[in-house]
Amino acid sequence: MKISYSYTIICCLFFFCSLYGQKEKNYVYKHVISSEVLGEDRLVTVFLPKNYYHPLAVKSNFGVLYVLDGGKKKVVTNGVYDFLANGVKPAIPELIIVAIHQKNRMFDLTPTKATTFPNGKKTKRYEKSGNAFAFYEFIANEVGEKVNRMYRTSGFNILTGHSFGGLNTLYTLLEKEGFFQAFIASDPSLWWDNRRLFYDAKEMLISKKFTNKSLFLAIANQQGTPSMPASNLHQETIKSFAKLLDNSKENGLHFKHKFYEDREHHSVSMIALQDGLSFIFEDVSFQSTDYKLTREKLQERYKVLSDKVGMSFNPSILQIVNLGDLFSFKGNKKKALQFYKWALEESPNNILIKERITKITS
Repeated sequence: MKISYSYTIICCLFFFCSLYGQKEKNYVYKHVISSEVLGEDRLVTVFLPKNYYHPLAVKSNFGVLYVLDGGKKKVVTNGVYDFLANGVKPAIPELIIVAIHQKNRMFDLTPTKATTFPNGKKTKRYEKSGNAFAFYEFIANEVGEKVNRMYRTSGFNILTGHSFGGLNTLYTLLEKEGFFQAFIASDPSLWWDNRRLFYDAKEMLISKKFTNKSLFLAIANQQGTPSMPASNLHQETIKSFAKLLDNSKENGLHFKHKFYEDREHHSVSMIALQDGLSFIFEDVSFQSTDYKLTREKLQERYKVLSDKVGMSFNPSILQIVNLGDLFSFKGNKKKALQFYKWALEESPNNILIKERITKITS
């Protein structure tokens, strides 16, 4: 657990340090949505990326990461994201983060109403469950509509959840189409309702097409299952789901699953989010920037991502300028000038870009 706590602290420090010095702009917005679907008010928190108001990014649109259990996970999620998205060579593009606050997570996130524990004993504890269908409508049609109307979004949406949230993430992938293009399911509770979603997935992964969809599945080294402490049903069911993925490669789903031997159920979600986002955007990661990188090579990388997700992705003006700055710092003025001129083509009257060109050519 020391690793988990240390990782949390590091990520949170990155997040809060990134906001320091930007107090003149508001980067966090709380919205209370009066949901017709759920019949009650719900809270969501929106976190804008660090460069949302940057002069070189004012025309940029951003993908959106929707976080289930966002009330509990919003700070850590932002820390992990900020660690990946910022710096000279970011691993992922900047994203808007929407934290969904749960009132009754079992009711919101489970796809079916269960009547028994995993050990088969009857229970009334699960009486209020199985509202995932309505909860999806709330996110896609009410939260999503508001976010898209108020902020500069690109239409690329990612859903991430852990435990019951991971179960909901897989349910959304399997049962719903249109709103989400990428999914990160962290140690999902596939034991729920006698493993019903797992059994449904056997047919759906074969009969349905998941073209332009991406899934990252994290499996923790969790011993025990609710109501059955000596059983590894929880872990084994997720591993069996991973095998279903391996045996259903013709359905078009772009996926990766990973077993974390040194993480248990409650400590896996942060590293799963980091690895999941890195997987989704692996084609355009700048972590291993080749100093022979050209405009054509960069455009080719973004085309690979665009083809994979079925929508257009292009490097932002800010990304292009940052690469120019990187080459300038390395003393490669010729390469820096190429990227600055490319950025100027995209934004012909931008003074910041013109100043860089003047400085490097004088």
